[in-house]
Amino acid sequence: MNKPLTLTLLALIILLLVYSTSGRVELSGTPLPDSPSIYNYYNGGVSLYFNDKSLKNGLSVIYSLDEITRYNPGNHVLFVIGPDKKITLSGRVKEWVSRGGLLVIMDETHNTLPLIKLFNMEYGKYHYLVVLGNCSINNKNYRVLFNVYQSINTSVVQNAKPVCRVRNETVAVYIKQGSGGVFVIGDSSLVINEIYVKHQNIENNTGFIDSIIDDRSIIVYEGDRNYTLGARFEAGRVITGLVSWISDTAGSALNGTMIEVAGKTSLLVLIATIGVILVYGPPSNPYGMLKGKGRSLEP
Repeated sequence: MNKPLTLTLLALIILLLVYSTSGRVELSGTPLPDSPSIYNYYNGGVSLYFNDKSLKNGLSVIYSLDEITRYNPGNHVLFVIGPDKKITLSGRVKEWVSRGGLLVIMDETHNTLPLIKLFNMEYGKYHYLVVLGNCSINNKNYRVLFNVYQSINTSVVQNAKPVCRVRNETVAVYIKQGSGGVFVIGDSSLVINEIYVKHQNIENNTGFIDSIIDDRSIIVYEGDRNYTLGARFEAGRVITGLVSWISDTAGSALNGTMIEVAGKTSLLVLIATIGVILVYGPPSNPYGMLKGKGRSLEP
């Protein structure tokens, strides 16, 4: 057998034996290419904008809306951006906003409908269009690019203040809630990577979101995402497991019971034997002449 191949097989056998007792195969994945996730580095993600903002404002990630109570509402803003499936609701969000928190919901689907209904809001018409809208916040006006969006129904709540309009329809509103407030924006793609690096209008889009954030620390909700799954083999765990296993075996040989010593020593002998066979081949028959091989034992 080819020596490099046999050495590779031996290494794999050792790793598998160690990994079977000290490691595990974990599922990992990446967001879908069009998912507006901070972990999505494709065109549809929002990783670039929020990575840049984290340098100034800081960035925290939560996967359950119940976690929001860990953050001071007076100086944090929570972003919920286009979840891939219907949002898992928590009544704690409304309480957090009422105590001074700022919530920003950006979505062109109905997956956040349960959340906006907490604040008596409803979505309107869906538009498969790419258009410029007029947004106004903090006495500043922005020509913001909307890329597939839905309007916001402002007739159902009296204190909804229109913030952005496209073709005479309201596509973003602000609602005062206790000491805090809620922005509902009918498009999750205002600062996606594709716009952030390619579009000439990016300064208007980022300027608008920057004005919402102001000097608050940023929290992004990353729950209710769909991921592409794959197996992840953790080399670090294998190496750690190998060292730990050898250490445990040596310790057992010195201090352990006879059963531990016998079991682990036998396993070491088995691995060594397999390695020798793979590298040098099986033992030769001293009477190989009987099979037409070897040298004769006769004088």
